[in-house]
Amino acid sequence: MEAIGSPAAGIAAAPSPRLLERAPELAAIGDALDAAAGGAGACVVLEGPPGLGKTTLLQATRAAATERGLTVLSARAAELEEAFSFGVALQLFAGAVARADAAERERLLAGAAAHSAPLFGSAPAAEGIPDEEQSFALFHGLHWLTANLAERAPLVLAVDDAHWADLPSLRFLHYLLQRLDELPVALVIAARPERERRQGRLVQRLAGSPVTTALRLDPLSPRAVSALVRLTLDERASDELCRACSDATGGNPYYVGELVAALGASGTTDPTAVASLTIDAVAAAVLARLAGLPAEAGALAAAVAVLGDEAPLGAAAELAAIDADAAPALADALAGVALLAPGTPLRFAHPIARRAVYDDLPPARRADLHKRAAMALVGADADPELVASHVLAAVAETERWATPALRRAAERAGQRGAHEEAARYLRAMLDSVPAADRAALLRDLALAEARSHDERAAERADAALDAAQEQPLEVAAAAVALGRTLIDHGHHTDATRIFARGLAAIDGMPEAAELVMTLRASRVGAGGLAGAAVAGDERATLLARAGTGTTTRAERLGLAHAAVATGLAGEDAAETVALARAAVAGLDESGATTLSATVVLLAAIALISADALDEAERLCTLLADDAQRRGSVRIFATASHARAHALHRQGNLVGAIADAESALDAARYGWRLALPAAHAALAACQLERGELAAAQAALALPGGEDRWEHEFTYNDYLEARGRVRLAEGDAAAALSDFEACGVRLAQVGATQTGVVPWRSGAARAAAALGDRERARALADEDLAEALRFGAPLSHGLALRTAGELAGGDRGIALLREAVAVLAGSEGRLEHAQALASLGAALLAAGHRVAARAPLREALDLAHRCGAAPVQQRVRDDLVAAGARPRRPSLSGVDALTPRERRITAMAAEGLSNREIAEALFITTKTVETHLRHAYAKLGVGNRLLLADLFANLQA
Repeated sequence: MEAIGSPAAGIAAAPSPRLLERAPELAAIGDALDAAAGGAGACVVLEGPPGLGKTTLLQATRAAATERGLTVLSARAAELEEAFSFGVALQLFAGAVARADAAERERLLAGAAAHSAPLFGSAPAAEGIPDEEQSFALFHGLHWLTANLAERAPLVLAVDDAHWADLPSLRFLHYLLQRLDELPVALVIAARPERERRQGRLVQRLAGSPVTTALRLDPLSPRAVSALVRLTLDERASDELCRACSDATGGNPYYVGELVAALGASGTTDPTAVASLTIDAVAAAVLARLAGLPAEAGALAAAVAVLGDEAPLGAAAELAAIDADAAPALADALAGVALLAPGTPLRFAHPIARRAVYDDLPPARRADLHKRAAMALVGADADPELVASHVLAAVAETERWATPALRRAAERAGQRGAHEEAARYLRAMLDSVPAADRAALLRDLALAEARSHDERAAERADAALDAAQEQPLEVAAAAVALGRTLIDHGHHTDATRIFARGLAAIDGMPEAAELVMTLRASRVGAGGLAGAAVAGDERATLLARAGTGTTTRAERLGLAHAAVATGLAGEDAAETVALARAAVAGLDESGATTLSATVVLLAAIALISADALDEAERLCTLLADDAQRRGSVRIFATASHARAHALHRQGNLVGAIADAESALDAARYGWRLALPAAHAALAACQLERGELAAAQAALALPGGEDRWEHEFTYNDYLEARGRVRLAEGDAAAALSDFEACGVRLAQVGATQTGVVPWRSGAARAAAALGDRERARALADEDLAEALRFGAPLSHGLALRTAGELAGGDRGIALLREAVAVLAGSEGRLEHAQALASLGAALLAAGHRVAARAPLREALDLAHRCGAAPVQQRVRDDLVAAGARPRRPSLSGVDALTPRERRITAMAAEGLSNREIAEALFITTKTVETHLRHAYAKLGVGNRLLLADLFANLQA
């Protein structure tokens, strides 16, 4: 026996006969349990066809983990419940949450874990999070719930039959796996190899993780089959009989067990008898054992097959229509013939046995059992999706009685962010819904399909509007919801068409004024810069209404779009700022919810284009803080990206880099809204810090550049790449990037410097190539645009570029004007650049003494911005001017990376590692790593010293 497979050293229990030749798997599981006990997570994925012992291995896992003192949470997916969103996650965690007393429950759901509370009925779904974000908030909450559970004792999560698991649960496991190495958690998953299904592909992604040990179970060798036959049938079984059993079963342990049971029942050990008891007869053998029991036992088995695993004994007895007092004995009888597992709640000993019983039910009886189960669950106020799983199995065409259950299931799935499942429930209602409800059903189905990236969404949206055409206000309201959802998922052309249909339906209806405004503003948002959302003659009225605090949400949206359009077109900086302020008038820390995210974000973008950077930063911070509280990583990323641009233009390079990195962190969760611009901000800031290699690395777009060329924010990327190429000395390639950016912006009328400052870069690149005439023409054009718009930072940049290119007295005059303009702006780094250029120009003209004052001021500003190249250039010029510049004393904080500085600042404010991780949507291990490096650089050993250090810096 030892030679053909003994347990791993870490799993000391005596081996089950079905664990023969499973030493490698037991060893891997033992290693995972050891890792969890030692504080580091690990994952084992066991894959193989049915019957090879995956469930037995999970049983051994649970037993070994319990013996070691680890907490074990288990789930087994079921074929009938694979559309039940978060069903496996609920199996894993609901019991632990339900068993906890009030104090323990509060601890388990503390911090970001609170985002998982809606799954357990502890709280309503979070308001203000877009529907497509709900699932992420639940993933985020379940991850921290896992961490909280593992605080008391290392944790084992065991998931059987993962190939049938619902998609949201599998996505959560993938989310958890990315953070598993920092948690004392062992994740053990068993699944069949079903790669053609989405569940199978997600299991493969889990198996491919660096922290996963993936093992494919092999059939037993003939020697192991012989040992199993002799263990369970007759220790004197002949070699011929054992060989016949191996040939008949292919070494499948479950089939060997069934074959041996059949041989035992027949009382024969004749090898020729095996031919009539092959694998094909396994189901018949299961049913034969069932037939040997009373008819009531068969009815109970059928009820459990329909209800699925974890069936309450009372519910199964009621569905089977048997006496409740007789049910325990019948369940014991079924366990005695190895059909059900011992104990309650009831479950089959193996999925193959359940499938045999379920498939043997006549279709009409099976449908009736599912229908009765659904009705009983409705009466018991069960989870709507559990009810729906029975409804869908009950009838081929949904009957009228079932539509309310399916509607509730769709609502619950949507609240959980499980939009594929919601769409499935809604599609099942299409043929049975009353005509009066059809338009609403089609609208909700189109929304669910859009959110699940179904290619039918746009066509379904048109069908929804067609169905409501007799009710124009409903058409318009549906167009708003459908169009916005299509925009959120990248279908801008379809959204524009849907908004136009909504507008046409209510054209000329005075009672629909707000809907008109909403649709017009939304259509502009979908169509880019096709025109201002609010006509010029309406803006004064809306601005006045904003001053009284009576602006509607639709009007705010219109004002925000108008602000962006005005800013991008370079019409008037003051009007851009006024429109943006009006759009967010009255919003404060209690009002900047994610319900207003679009308005707040658009206002911030408009303010950035008009150089109102402090205001833009404040709005982005309100939005980011609110997104953190609500667990919305995508809105947090969007706010961080916009704030990165505001901070960059202010000259806060450290803060801008930290924000850009936070935005890029969210790409792994599907954030795509402005990804090229986030890469651009990171590259530009790294370049201005003198980190050319880091700037080059920041330009690596995921999926290649072709994937992003159609995005407006690709313009930011082209401008940043042009700057990097210019720094590399490739002026020709730089000029090509700058000019490509200019052509693209001109096509949408975004000509002013504050949008993307491509002309200043193009002018420098042309000058480097010796084309001074082209360079001056670009600089003059930029200056004219900046003067027309009237934003100080854009104006100062254009003046500096023109002054550097002009040279001589005219150049000095232009640079003096640039310094004066920028002194009143919020752009400290650009002010430093202009001072440095003025000092250099004065020095070149022989005015050594006059050059010193602007150079010294430039050195101070550049140091505060962290712009090393400017500091070095200015220091060299000061030496040439006869000054003796003092090298700025570098505090330890200056040695920190931007991410380290942000995390240490949060730690200095008193936040724990977990609170920092929750706030930034990163792992505690990442926080710990950055703090460890920061402590070494700063020469401090604890948070108290860190707090003192930052307090002294701010003093």
